Parts: sequence; C-alpha cells; structure tokens
Amino acid sequence: MQKINWKKSLWKADCFFALHQRLCWLFLALLAGLTAWRLQAIHSESTQITAIVLLIILMITVWKLLEQAPYRAAQGWMALRRIQGPKAALAFIDRLEKKLPRMKRKEMAFFFANYRAFLLFETGRQQEAIDLLKNFKAIWNDEQKKMLQTNIDGLERIMQEQAGKKEE
Repeated sequence: MQKINWKKSLWKADCFFALHQRLCWLFLALLAGLTAWRLQAIHSESTQITAIVLLIILMITVWKLLEQAPYRAAQGWMALRRIQGPKAALAFIDRLEKKLPRMKRKEMAFFFANYRAFLLFETGRQQEAIDLLKNFKAIWNDEQKKMLQTNIDGLERIMQEQAGKKEE
C-alpha cells in the first residue's frame, strides 16, 4: 500500500488554488447560489433557515482557506527552494503574482516584495534585491516599514560581509 504524503498533497492543492483564484471564487459563488436555491425549493421554512446558516458558515470557512492559499503556496516554494533552486521559486512567485486578482495582488504586495528580494539575493543579484526593497512604497503601517528597513539592513550587512571575505 502506498503511503500518501498529505503535506505535499495539500501544498499542491494550495498551489492550484493560488494560481486559479478567480476560478475558485466563481465556483464558490455559483455553488453557494445553487445550493441556496435548491434549499429554498425543497425544504420547509424552518429547515431552510438552519441549512442556510450552516451553508454560510461552510462558505466562510472555505473562503478563508482559499484566501490564504497564495501565502501557503509561496511559503511552500520557499521551503522547496533548496531542492529546486531559488530561480524556480522566483519564477513561481512571479507567476503567482500575475495570476492573482488585482486586489489580492495589492494586499500581498509587501509579501511578494520581501520574498522576491530574498530570492534575488540568493541568486546572486544582491544589489537588485536591496534596490527592490528600498524602492518599495506600498507600505500600510509602521510595522511593515520597520520590517522592510530590518530586511534592507540585514541584506546590506550580508553583502558587506561577503565583500570583506572576498578581499581577504
């Protein structure tokens, strides 16, 4: 009997859901509408209310899982970058960002900028990574501003340490 690797299977599902967000939202909305229509046609009024409340709870749960799929998929790629290389992870991040709906892209801009900078740094494009973070302006709060500056300082420090080792 073959053992199923659930983590890998769930990560692949997250990748699919992340790359097909629009399709998932459309399917979820269609499913909710059809289910509510069928409940209304078949059941009594008291049963309809209970069933629709349960349907709403189920849809919210599924919506929350789908909403977080891009984050989980990207984090999975960051973990796999050691196996497949940072270039493959960078290509996935670029593809994921292009596939997401516009509002989700704006919401995840800080996340993408940091991941992209880290991956660029790993591929040897250190100055490009630092410039990306320095020129990033879509900051929502002071916490993100501090984190961005911490990341810039850390990458610059690593770059200086590498330059110091090369000089020796």
